Amino acid sequence: MQGRLYTPEEVLFDGEVEFVALRTAEGDAMFLPGHIPLVGAVVEEASVRFSAAGGAGEMEAMLTSGGFVEVDGEVVTVSAPVAALSSTKP
Repeated sequence: MQGRLYTPEEVLFDGEVEFVALRTAEGDAMFLPGHIPLVGAVVEEASVRFSAAGGAGEMEAMLTSGGFVEVDGEVVTVSAPVAALSSTKP
């Protein structure tokens, strides 16, 4: 599955992932391959976690300032007005 995190200024993450986890306006969510199509709001000051594909266990964690998540086929896209890398290990 492909995971992406964009801001208006840059692409912060775009790669193969096992899952994407974040907090939406409806609560915590984890998106796995085969998830149904969805568009939702990401809460203010949310952490977005991308788990590396292939079972490596490494994760990219980003902090966002709200935004939207879209799940379409095998792609999870998070669009945020502001986002920053928080760490590279779980």
